[in-house]
Amino acid sequence: MTDALKNKTVVDIEAIKSAMKRSAVLLCLECGKCSSTCPVALANPNFSPRQIVSRTITGGGISLLDSELIWHCLTCRLCNERCPSDVYFIDFIRSMRTIAEVKGAQVPCSHGGAIQSLMHLMTAPEMKQNRLEWLTDNLETSSTSEYLLFVGCLPYYDAYFDELKLNSTNIARSAIRVLNKIGISPVVSNDERCCGHDLFWTGEDEIFSMLAKRNVEAISKTGVKKIITTCAECFTTLKNIYPKFVDFPFEVTHFSKFIAELPDDKKISFVSDGISATYHDPCRLSRHANIIDEPRKVLNSINGFDLREMTHSGKRSNCCGTSSWMNCNMYSKMLQAARLKEAKETGANLLITACPKCMIHFKCAQRDAKNADELAIEIKDLTEVISDAII
Repeated sequence: MTDALKNKTVVDIEAIKSAMKRSAVLLCLECGKCSSTCPVALANPNFSPRQIVSRTITGGGISLLDSELIWHCLTCRLCNERCPSDVYFIDFIRSMRTIAEVKGAQVPCSHGGAIQSLMHLMTAPEMKQNRLEWLTDNLETSSTSEYLLFVGCLPYYDAYFDELKLNSTNIARSAIRVLNKIGISPVVSNDERCCGHDLFWTGEDEIFSMLAKRNVEAISKTGVKKIITTCAECFTTLKNIYPKFVDFPFEVTHFSKFIAELPDDKKISFVSDGISATYHDPCRLSRHANIIDEPRKVLNSINGFDLREMTHSGKRSNCCGTSSWMNCNMYSKMLQAARLKEAKETGANLLITACPKCMIHFKCAQRDAKNADELAIEIKDLTEVISDAII
C-alpha cells in the first residue's frame, strides 16, 4: 500500500469514527429491533441495519464505503422509533454516504440521474427560470406579503413525469386558493430553487449548501418572514436542515399545520360529498417532524368526510418505498404495492398523502399491469382535498 493510500485510509477511518460517535452507534445492543421494523430489511434479506452497525463496530466500516448497502436505506426513521439505545442509524448512514461521496462514489440514481442533474443545475447563480406558468388569473399573489409559498419542484415533476398525469402544480394552485380564502395573498418566487432534500440525504453536502444559499438569497429579497410549504420534504429540509448550513431567519410551517392551527376568526368551513378516504403519513412529516394529528384534524373537520385509518399509521406508517430518487428497484415496488393494498383494505376509495414524491411512487407502482386491480385506488394530495372541500 502506498503512503498516499495509507494516509487516505487513515482519514476515512477517522471520519467513520466521528460518524459513529455523532450517531451513537457504539451504544447498539444488537437487539435487532431496527432490522425487524426496517421496511427494506423486511423486503430485502441482504439488508440489515443491525448488521451494518455491527460490521462497522468490528472494523468493517471502510469496506462499507464501497458497498451498495449504504444506498439502500430509505432514511424513513422507523428504526429510530424502535431503538432502545437511541442509535441514530439514518444519521450514521448519511454520514457514510458523505464520506463515500468524497471518495468519489457514484450515487445509484434512478431515472438516469436526470433529477439530480436538475438539482445541480439549480446551484448556478445566473440561472433563469420560467416556473410560474401554472398560476391562473383567479389566484391572488403578492410581492409584499409576509408569507411565501415555497412551491418546490412541482412544476418540474409535471414535466418529467408527464406519463403519470400528475398535475402536481394543482397542489400549489390549491394552496393559494385556500390561503386566498382566509385573506392571504402569498409571495410566489420565480427564483426559487429545489430545497435540496435529496442532495442532503445522498451526502452531497457541498452542492446542498450551494442550493440552500441560493434559496436564502431569493427568499430574503422578497422581504417575507414566514414560509408555507405543502411538501413534507421541503418542510423538514427548510425548517430542520437549512439552519445547520446557512443563516435562516424565517419561520417555516407545513400547510396542514398552518390550516389546523388557524384562529377561530379565520376558520374555514369544509364539506365533502360522502368521501371515504385513508391518509398516508409521509416519513418526513410524521417521524421526522412529528406532524401527525394536524392533517387528521383538518380532514376530520370536513363535513361528511369519512377518514379510515390503515393498520400502520402515524409514526408506525410504512414508507412509500423510495428515497431521494435512489432506491427504485423490485424491493421498492414490493413496499409500494403492500402500502397500496393496505390502503384498499380500509374500504376507502381515496388515498391521501402530503408528499408529492409519495404520490409519484404510488402512481408509478399502479402502472404494473399484473396487479392493476389490486392496486387501483385514487390518489390525491392533502392540499387538493382541502381546497376541493371549501364551501
